[in-house]
Amino acid sequence: DVVSVAAFNPDFQASWYTNYGETVDLAAPGGSQPVKEKYPRENGLPTSAVLSTVPPNAEGKNGYAYMQGTSMACPHVSGIAALVVSKYGGAAFTAAELRRRLLAGVKQMNYNEYVSANHFDGMGLGYVDAMEALADYDMTVEPVAPQFLPEKSKSGYNSVTIAWKSANKGSDGSLQNYILYMSEQPITQANCGQATRHLINANYAKADEV
Repeated sequence: DVVSVAAFNPDFQASWYTNYGETVDLAAPGGSQPVKEKYPRENGLPTSAVLSTVPPNAEGKNGYAYMQGTSMACPHVSGIAALVVSKYGGAAFTAAELRRRLLAGVKQMNYNEYVSANHFDGMGLGYVDAMEALADYDMTVEPVAPQFLPEKSKSGYNSVTIAWKSANKGSDGSLQNYILYMSEQPITQANCGQATRHLINANYAKADEV
């Protein structure tokens, strides 16, 4: 019942303060205060941060301030959720359907090209995008089973490399991620819950991409 949100900087780098890992669902703009010359000020303002409302000051005046944090990223997702409900909501609309639309509503980009290896596959399914979340996807489309490539797979002393490809196009909404199950014992439907799981994002995949 929870959507976990990580934070990106304006250049799609993972924010230094962000949470990350396989429990993250989505990432959104979290902002960054100026860091030397990387995120400079413009007209004296830290415009790489997120402009947000702030409580009354000592004089009782309300106002705005530039801030950073996952506390900035989460409201972006909440706002998109509100937009989705305003378009599709009704007596038959469920929280599960809202979640599906949120998770499908990401930019079609491989964020691993922008982040360090420390954050690979750790920023959720991708960077939230309101237009994508509001798109009228065919929710009945089912992904095609992947085609494993034994000639590209190999095992080493303490590692295993597995390769596969799929006919799916991540951009059509039919494929979000693969779940790789790992176990020292043969995996069955009955015991797969005890196997180690590794999520591999694929919503930006191109057809036949390895």
